[in-house]
Amino acid sequence: MVDWNNKKEVNEYMKLKQKEWREKNPERWKENYTRSHKKLKEKQKIWSKENRDKINKTRQKWRKKNRIEKNEHYKKEQEAKKRYKRHNHKKDNARSYTQKHIKIPKGQLCQDCGKRLAVEKHHEDYDKPLEVKFLCKKCHIKKEVKK
Repeated sequence: MVDWNNKKEVNEYMKLKQKEWREKNPERWKENYTRSHKKLKEKQKIWSKENRDKINKTRQKWRKKNRIEKNEHYKKEQEAKKRYKRHNHKKDNARSYTQKHIKIPKGQLCQDCGKRLAVEKHHEDYDKPLEVKFLCKKCHIKKEVKK
């Protein structure tokens, strides 16, 4: 028997009964669940519209609290980008130049296989940024793996 004065026992008993009912009536449970879930979503939308200021204040507090970690992560990311540019400046310059000045012509087929449309540009030599091959994704990956 359940001791109705003991909250813990009552909660466990109710959970057990709910589980039994769900197993016996899966269709009804699904209907009830979806209906209540939709109502809950609607209530949440209404609450968030009414309490926009409260939400913004809590977000600001969170940002202030977590700002140091984010800044450190951001700084590390920026340092890594600078290191990459220092070590690969020719590659980076060639890429940025072709990105601005050379477009892949419409209907251009891959210059390696000639089967698929070219979607990427490939430099054989980064000292010559205007010498570019138009390749499909597959062929470009093959070229990169060979290097």
